[in-house]
Parts: sequence; C-alpha cells; structure tokens
Amino acid sequence: MTLPGAPRSTEAAEFWNALGGGDGTLLRQECVQCGRSRLPRTAMCPYCGGWESHWRPVTGPARLVTFTVIRRAPSPEWAAHAPYGVAIVEVAPGCRVLVNTDWLPEHADLGRPVVVAVETGDGGPRLVASRGGDEAVSQ
Repeated sequence: MTLPGAPRSTEAAEFWNALGGGDGTLLRQECVQCGRSRLPRTAMCPYCGGWESHWRPVTGPARLVTFTVIRRAPSPEWAAHAPYGVAIVEVAPGCRVLVNTDWLPEHADLGRPVVVAVETGDGGPRLVASRGGDEAVSQ
C-alpha cells in the first residue's frame, strides 16, 4: 500500500535519513548525560535536562500501546486508503512512535507484540506495524 508522504522536519533529519537511506534503520535518541532513551526527538532530555544526545538503533520487542481506525480520510490524498489503521507502538522504554498498521486493529490486544518495519514508496519512508508473535521485534 503506497501512502502519501509524512511531513519532515529539519530537526529530525537524521532520523528520516536513516529510515530512507536504504538500510531502513529505526533510530532513538540517547541522552549523553543520563543515558536514557527517547523518541520522538526532543532538543532537551525530558529526564535530566541534558542538551546533548546521540542517535542509536532501536532493537528488541515492540508493543502495541493504542490504536485507532481512520474511516474518514483527513484529506483527498488519503481517501483511497480509508479505512486504515494507525497505532502508537513502544519500540523501547520511553520510545513511542506513530505508525500505520497493515491490518485494521478493531480487536487488537493492547500490549501485544508487533513488528515495526520501514516501508518505502513514492512518499518516502514510513513506519508500518505488522501483527507479530510473542517474539516480535523491531527491524
């Protein structure tokens, strides 16, 4: 399914470049001062107030936090895709991302493992969650 591109900000350029750079790496920020991870990107660490951070790859299990099914498209370019699923997925402690789903999560179990992968298309890279088994991991 090819969807319209997501908006990009200059502050998160490294995140989007890693996704679209061919290797499809999902990145999280790690604070230099306290070592805690965060996603989405912020200029300052919300835990210790540190201003310096590094981008690190996300590895490990991803879990479904919440979801919705979009039945009425927000704009004409999305109309052909409705209904479609959107979810918030925790890919690491403190790191949550908004993703499209490749299923309609009408009866999804919150907390269930999902696989988060990068899908590329005409609109650029985007994150897509698939239903996973107990061993689901982010790729």
